[in-house]
Amino acid sequence: LLRERQGSKTTTAAAASQKENARFELEVQAVLGARTTAAARAPRALSAPAHTAVAWAISDEEEATPGGHWKCQLCSSPTIPYVGRVARSLHIGKGARHHCRKCGRTVCGGCSFMALDVRTCKDCYSKTRVLQVSGTVREKFIFFVRHAESVWNVAMAAGPAGIVKEIWDRDHPLSEVGQAQTAALRRKIMAGIPESEAGSANVREFYDLFLARRELIHCSPLLRALQTAHLVFPKADGWGEIKLLRNAREQYTYFTERDCLGAAVGHELIERAMKADSQLHDLQGRADVTECMRQWWSEQPENMRDLEGRHKALWNRMLNEDPHSSCTLVAHSNLIRSLLLRFGAGITSVAEFLGEARQDARTTLQRAMTTKLQNCGVLGVRCEFGDLDAKSALREG
Repeated sequence: LLRERQGSKTTTAAAASQKENARFELEVQAVLGARTTAAARAPRALSAPAHTAVAWAISDEEEATPGGHWKCQLCSSPTIPYVGRVARSLHIGKGARHHCRKCGRTVCGGCSFMALDVRTCKDCYSKTRVLQVSGTVREKFIFFVRHAESVWNVAMAAGPAGIVKEIWDRDHPLSEVGQAQTAALRRKIMAGIPESEAGSANVREFYDLFLARRELIHCSPLLRALQTAHLVFPKADGWGEIKLLRNAREQYTYFTERDCLGAAVGHELIERAMKADSQLHDLQGRADVTECMRQWWSEQPENMRDLEGRHKALWNRMLNEDPHSSCTLVAHSNLIRSLLLRFGAGITSVAEFLGEARQDARTTLQRAMTTKLQNCGVLGVRCEFGDLDAKSALREG
């Protein structure tokens, strides 16, 4: 709707049609609270304040380089107009070229987020999403563990040649490096609090809560996550059942993301895992596959509505259906990041969110919202939740 003028910092507003123009104005009114210089319109049943459109932002450095604005202003990935989605499906760059409706920056598909059907960049979303909670506030810790390095991760790093080699398979296992990563994380957990950080109350609380709940591990049904859960949290160390959650699988948004597609259901999941990795010889009887007795993955790329429903169901499962004060989920980088983006600002007040005592946690949370958790990394999230303030709930849909 807004198009950049070549060789100039100015932008012009152009509506492809009256319908698109009306939709754009409604989006801006509902979410951004900006002002508009639109011409007089037909009378409406409900009056609304005037709003203005946000101009797309292009940095001086980008304008100085011919074609330089064809990149994401957050991660610098290429965002070539019209071919972005095709490039993303082939794992070249991070996807289509979008504009944030709040700050106007050009961002790739991996750095954008939809809020109330309005496109925003992850940076703006993570900084401004604040919910007001009233009444009794409950607290729970969720420990996210990203799976160790997989064969598909190695193929991605190798470029097109590696992708072509592995694209014919689905639900890839861990690589040799990934198996070594699980052993290293297991040793760190067994060693307990590092001596250099033993004096920190926050670190002690992290370890106490992480190790307190050993009887159940929540896990994605994809092979690389199941391998990670069994090897990092073995029964020999006192860890209990592994419960496979269909909604904890990785997000499948492009047809070439074959690692997001399942290859077995029910008890065949366990048999396949044991054949793929001899270290999983004692997995039988430990994993609960109740939720995965039928096809648990989507053969078609998921749209934003599908993902939103899955995110909400999983989040409700972790916070409300699990009655304990802490829980552990072994899952995937994009899923973890999306959960934090969608739910990661539930606090009791704006003042507390901006207070000095929360600055470190706030910075960590923002970083987790915009960057991937490393393979076999652990992220502890403190959740405070209760009854949402009516205005806050309305704003978040």
